Amino acid sequence: MGHPEHEGLGAADTAGWRAELLASRAKTWPHPESAGLLVGPQVLILTDGQRGVVLTPEGHRVLGASVSASLLLLCQTIVMADHAVDAQELGTLRQQRIESTSTSLSEIEPLP
Repeated sequence: MGHPEHEGLGAADTAGWRAELLASRAKTWPHPESAGLLVGPQVLILTDGQRGVVLTPEGHRVLGASVSASLLLLCQTIVMADHAVDAQELGTLRQQRIESTSTSLSEIEPLP
C-alpha cells in the first residue's frame, strides 16, 4: 500500500519530478531557524524542515514533516555541492594562472 501523498504518481510523474529537482537551484538559511528553497523551471519549494510548500503554475501543495525534512536536507546538499565545485574551480583557475604566469616569465629573454 502506497503513501497517500504518493498515490497516483506514475513513472512519468516521477521522472518529471526527478528532472525538476535536478534542474533546481537551491538556497539555505541556517540561522536563526533553518530553511531551504528550491527553485526549478516549473516548481518552487520552500521548507523549514518541519513544514513545506510546493508552488506550481497549477497551485500549491502543503508538505508533511518527513518530506519537508528530506527536502531541507536536499537543499543543504545542493548548496554544499555548489560550494565544493566553486572552490574546486577557483583552485583550478588559480593554478592555471600560476602556470600561465610562470610560463610567460620563463619565455622572456633576459636583458644583456
